[in-house]
Amino acid sequence: MKSQRQSTATLAAMFGVQDAARVGIVMGISTVIFGMLCLLAPTISGMSVNVIVAVVLVAAGFARLVFAFKAESLGQGVLVFLFGGLSVAAGVFMFFSPMVGLSALTVGLAAYFAVDAVIEIIAAFKSRPTDGWGWMLVSGIASGMLAVLIMASLPASTLWAVGTLVGVRLLFAGSSMIFMGSLGDEVTQSVIDEAKQGDEQVAAS
Repeated sequence: MKSQRQSTATLAAMFGVQDAARVGIVMGISTVIFGMLCLLAPTISGMSVNVIVAVVLVAAGFARLVFAFKAESLGQGVLVFLFGGLSVAAGVFMFFSPMVGLSALTVGLAAYFAVDAVIEIIAAFKSRPTDGWGWMLVSGIASGMLAVLIMASLPASTLWAVGTLVGVRLLFAGSSMIFMGSLGDEVTQSVIDEAKQGDEQVAAS
């Protein structure tokens, strides 16, 4: 009886892990689709990214302004107020000057890809020889190459660089998510099958 309860608990846990793995697969497929859309319309996607960043900056700036008026310390409140004002000004400027915003985003994107490349490559070597570490390594190398490509393409390719490179990065990230999710689904399914066989043997005896 105790063994059967443990088997039931194991099955429930494995079903939960399998559901998470399948959600990862769906998220990976969605990421790949978004990546393809970015590649098909790089200018539109680049402008969209610029608008999103501008809106986030404005929202964050207003949040800081509200916090500044509620701050107990006058010095802290003034400092937060200044940062909030700068965030709002930067967001408004990016919204109404998309070319300048895209140029800033291009440089920022290059820095992001460079840092992401270092982190992913280190994580890949640390997880070796676990299945899927090669995909992490390829993704990290791709991020490094994208960082170099962005800086080399300035300033002529500002209009299409952000959208195109974000699309490529999304394709790699989505493919990695699909692979890891499929691997997790396969492993958990084998564990579930073994647990079911064990239950059947216990029931038969």
